[in-house]
Amino acid sequence: MSYPIALIMLNVAQKNKYYHSLELDSKSEPETPKWLALGLASSWFIGLLLLFWVYSSTNISFMETLKWFALFSLIFTLIPYKWMVKILPIDYTYMIVANVMGFGPTLTSIFLLINMILATGAVTESHKITGYNYGEGFSKSQTVIRLENNALTDLEKFRSFDPAYRSQIRESETFTITISNGFFGYEVLADYKFE
Repeated sequence: MSYPIALIMLNVAQKNKYYHSLELDSKSEPETPKWLALGLASSWFIGLLLLFWVYSSTNISFMETLKWFALFSLIFTLIPYKWMVKILPIDYTYMIVANVMGFGPTLTSIFLLINMILATGAVTESHKITGYNYGEGFSKSQTVIRLENNALTDLEKFRSFDPAYRSQIRESETFTITISNGFFGYEVLADYKFE
């Protein structure tokens, strides 16, 4: 008599465990909308492409760009998760990844784009080219022009060019550059030409 009762109790215990695990699974994580992953990937690629373009035209160092990237990535992590879930039902780790990969590059590139678009006070200067060097570190394939009287020494980024410009630099005597003052204080390369 005790054998069938033990079997029934074991069966009930297994069913309770199964239903309990189903109940926990349904409550553990909110279901992330499918469009969010597509939005995350597109903002990542668009943000990085825009950031690359704006970064190359702005006199800002790589480390300063990383600081802005970190700041803009952390802004939305300061919003409490319980408020964010009410707006958009996402998992906490997914929210952090969305901030770093989605909002970070997009907001950093928008920041530098506003700096570029609202730039004022364009100044055009012409300087004689005295020679050129090769870049260092990550930019060792770049050609860095030297100008008469050490002009634009603090703007090495605007004097660095791809190796494809090397023959044009050799044949040119002067370098004309137009620089604007950016809205947020970072100088912007508006135009340049070799003559």
